[in-house]
Amino acid sequence: MITSRDLKIDPVFRASRIGGLRQDAMLTTLAPANGSRTIRIRVEANGSSPPWLDALLDRIGDIAGLETGWDSYDGRPPAPGCIARAIDVVSDTLMEFDHLRPTIVPTPAGNIQIELQSGAESLEIHVSLDEVIALYEDKGRQIEWEAPLSQRREDLRQILMRWPT
Repeated sequence: MITSRDLKIDPVFRASRIGGLRQDAMLTTLAPANGSRTIRIRVEANGSSPPWLDALLDRIGDIAGLETGWDSYDGRPPAPGCIARAIDVVSDTLMEFDHLRPTIVPTPAGNIQIELQSGAESLEIHVSLDEVIALYEDKGRQIEWEAPLSQRREDLRQILMRWPT
């Protein structure tokens, strides 16, 4: 299956190999030619992509089209590099899990937040140009942590493996 989405943002090129995916797959952003402000996100999979991916890519397209003041205040739109980094995080962290229902939202500071919520558990991944921070909370088991994603990647994978459907 190959699908594509166009985003109205500055040209960015980023490609990521999806780690641990059961089938051969890639999520890639390609910079356009001729100075266009459109980049194409290509999803290539020998098998199927997660059922939540199309909605998430549509939402990323909406976020890419935001302008300054999108939140009725002085909210900055996420920079193209931040959007590319969020796509990398989705590719590297979430793509192998069909059962997830992630949402993605812009922040007034011009960053992106990826969220998962299920009962007493919540996971937020804050993506900026400078860093990617994961915040996890399980109120039922009284567990809470915040750390750079790179330091808790395996913990996060274990959490996502048992995440409720």
